[in-house]
Amino acid sequence: MSPLQSAQPRSVQVYLLAARPGRTHYLLLHRLPFPQLGLPAFWQGVSGTVKAKESPADAARREILTKTGLAPLALVDTEVRHAFPIRPEWRDRHPSDSTEITEHLFVAWIDPGASPRLSAKHDIWRWCDTTEAAELLTFGHNADCLRTIERHLDDFQI
Repeated sequence: MSPLQSAQPRSVQVYLLAARPGRTHYLLLHRLPFPQLGLPAFWQGVSGTVKAKESPADAARREILTKTGLAPLALVDTEVRHAFPIRPEWRDRHPSDSTEITEHLFVAWIDPGASPRLSAKHDIWRWCDTTEAAELLTFGHNADCLRTIERHLDDFQI
């Protein structure tokens, strides 16, 4: 595998939640466009690639810290997985025999008073209730992930 093919065909999608009086809020990040990979600007939770010899849970913790500067109070593997094809513009970042990326969905509970320090990949953050989050999550499987979390939220409580 060449240095460019260092990414594993696995990724994590993590939704950061905080319990506030009467409801749960989601911390969403606004992703800057990345034209080299064909990505427009969009709202998302925390996401990233699972590195070699790293578990998805370890990748989720690393990505939360890297993208927000926050440490979760609890991290829950929802055990939901979905796969999507590796786009042509991503091909050189993955092993040549890989055709799809398997994404692992996590929920992370954080302090409701937390203020993230964003990485250079994001420009804005926002606490959202479920309705607002669903309206903002327009890229890929993001809204489906949110709906899954909402359906099973009681199972993910700390």
